[in-house]
Amino acid sequence: MSRLLEQIIVPSASPLPLACYWARLLGGRVLEPAADRAVVAPPDGVKLVFELSERGQPSSFGVRVHDRDNGIDQVLRTGGHAIADQVADPEGNLIRLLVDDTVAPVLSGSSSFRRYVAIGDSNTEGLVDSDGAGGWRGWADRFAAQLASTTSPGLEYANLAISGLRVADIRERQFDAAIAMQPDLLTFTGGINDVIGLRPDFVSITAYLNEMFSTATAAGIRVLTFTNPDLGRANPLATVVRERMHTLNRILREAALLHGVELIDFEQVPMASDPRLWGEDRLHLNTLGHTLVGAALSWLVGVPGADRDWMTDLDARMIVHAKPRMGDHLQWTMRHFGPWVVSGIRGPQYRSGREAKRPQLVPVELEREVQVDQGAADRS
Repeated sequence: MSRLLEQIIVPSASPLPLACYWARLLGGRVLEPAADRAVVAPPDGVKLVFELSERGQPSSFGVRVHDRDNGIDQVLRTGGHAIADQVADPEGNLIRLLVDDTVAPVLSGSSSFRRYVAIGDSNTEGLVDSDGAGGWRGWADRFAAQLASTTSPGLEYANLAISGLRVADIRERQFDAAIAMQPDLLTFTGGINDVIGLRPDFVSITAYLNEMFSTATAAGIRVLTFTNPDLGRANPLATVVRERMHTLNRILREAALLHGVELIDFEQVPMASDPRLWGEDRLHLNTLGHTLVGAALSWLVGVPGADRDWMTDLDARMIVHAKPRMGDHLQWTMRHFGPWVVSGIRGPQYRSGREAKRPQLVPVELEREVQVDQGAADRS
């Protein structure tokens, strides 16, 4: 046989999004993009052909990297995830990192920004991370402060998030206003309030996400998002919405891959489902949870000194806190989960009349952030 190996065919449940992932990871191009077949042409080496097929055993790929840590960062920053002590692409195909110091290390993109706008629901608004003054702080505020204190002095920041909104509401009430502010950084979270409704419209959610992501990235905006942790791990009684959450995460993951949106796949990070990251209602992150999300985003955009420590298991951090017992789960269901579901069913009246917490671009006040941190330390 005289011909060289030209292509490798890989079965995939979602060929085009997966091809986008591998093109970004390898620095190649997506050729012949289609829903059922997509080809990735790396700068060197054989082509990868992703074809629609029922998933069988995961494939395994060897990728040359400058060093293991840099390779892990690149796999995760492009939307992959960790499996035990290995890394994998978004569909679980294992990636074997082959260390070769002749390969140039891959550096994360610039983390210097002028304007940052956050859109979303209560997650982005900051519930239940108190700012000590009757309001909420949250991961977006923490992330903005981290940027302003390091790579982005003078950063202007707006947070348009409003509790209770669904994806359609975020699109109609926040997205255009955010784009009009001409940010160079945008974060999006949403979909939980859709999931708890009687009939979540996943078709519309898919359309809205693709529209927002494509519009923002086409305007040159760097867009960040993340999947939702598995609530079923944090509380077995939340499994009533578990499959819906997996569907939402899949839609979010695929839309992000298609449009070059940077994503942290918290569904695949066991630490993110630890009950100790959640407030009493187990529906919203507590201060520790918001802090770790902010740290994860800082790592994602390459803030100097930010590393993957945010992924570390809480027990390894020597945090002592009793995990909930089944009786606690039942009490939580009656006090919090039931009312949460009812509020999600009530409809538009539950989602109207609220104002955004930070409706205009305003420079981040670092002195105030320090005071908030000190106040939280004094109360602990």
